Amino acid sequence: MADFDKLFKKMQSLEPVREEREYIKKAGKHTVKIVSSIEKTSQAGKDLVIIEYQVLESEAYAKGDGLKQIFALSNEQEWRVEQNLKLIQALIASAIPGVNVSKEVFVSSISGGTMSPLAGKNVTVVATEKLPQKDRLVSLSKEYAGYVVSEDVEDISSDDILLAAQSKLTLTNIPELMGKGIKKVRVLKPYISFSYRAAPSSIADSSPAPSDEMAESVDIIEDEDEPPFDI
Repeated sequence: MADFDKLFKKMQSLEPVREEREYIKKAGKHTVKIVSSIEKTSQAGKDLVIIEYQVLESEAYAKGDGLKQIFALSNEQEWRVEQNLKLIQALIASAIPGVNVSKEVFVSSISGGTMSPLAGKNVTVVATEKLPQKDRLVSLSKEYAGYVVSEDVEDISSDDILLAAQSKLTLTNIPELMGKGIKKVRVLKPYISFSYRAAPSSIADSSPAPSDEMAESVDIIEDEDEPPFDI
């Protein structure tokens, strides 16, 4: 017979399996309900804040989809930590309009889980796709689908423009370009800039009347080939 006392003690030491949620990587306005706000330390020793959302209305996701954002607050370059703190401050201000973001509000907001003051609040996450200033020369392959060419791609035999500058590489046009003998292109990797707004009054909860003004916009630039945080 199973030793239920032993199993129960072991279960208490484990973290419950959480719903799989997608990182917000699609541009658009996403009005979401904040499900929870969790503070934890990653395997690499980074202090992380994980905000979990459920989609209410979105230009890119389906209603009910689970989304998340993760903010590193330590073991990162100082500019990135400051950037993440600005984002958290803007999120709190947009989710709870008129709140004074005191130390107590900040701490409880990022570490309260489903008891966080943010939990149950609605907010609009505005995700804007932007391009970095610096491009790079790459060997053309399907792995660069979604990247943007920084200059015209010309036919090597006629100088006709095959793909205009600022156009996206796709799984369709990449083989076509390769078939024309194009081997290298200069590309830019799009990134997402986030800002927050109070949720529209039509779906907002009983919080104070939201303002239509945009909260501070902060650019989030993902490092090249860097996997998500090891949590």
